[in-house]
Amino acid sequence: MPAIASRKDETILTALLTHTTVKAAAKSIGISESSVYSRLKDAEFKARYDALRREMLSQVTAGLQGKLAAAVDTIESVMSNPAVSPQTRLNAASEMIRDCMKLTEQNDILTRLDALEKAQELNE
Repeated sequence: MPAIASRKDETILTALLTHTTVKAAAKSIGISESSVYSRLKDAEFKARYDALRREMLSQVTAGLQGKLAAAVDTIESVMSNPAVSPQTRLNAASEMIRDCMKLTEQNDILTRLDALEKAQELNE
């Protein structure tokens, strides 16, 4: 692939990873939505995009997991202190735990799926 196409692909990938919609990504880099969708139909490009998304998910999961102990500590302090009415703190801590669990599950599933796909490729 020529360097110019590669730079364009990297620009599209960055836009896709930093915006919530294809429309917003396309607009941010001054190309049409159909151009982005066209690139997403390319197997190599899509594989690179998917790998980058999984890496981002993995990093976010690790960040949340690092805060899990603090969230548990917050819940613990709320639960053990009858003089405090910290509903907002409790809700935030509980939400962080739920999010961490969801992201951990998703990351684990994607890791297992990658392993299964690699095993399948080796068997073909």
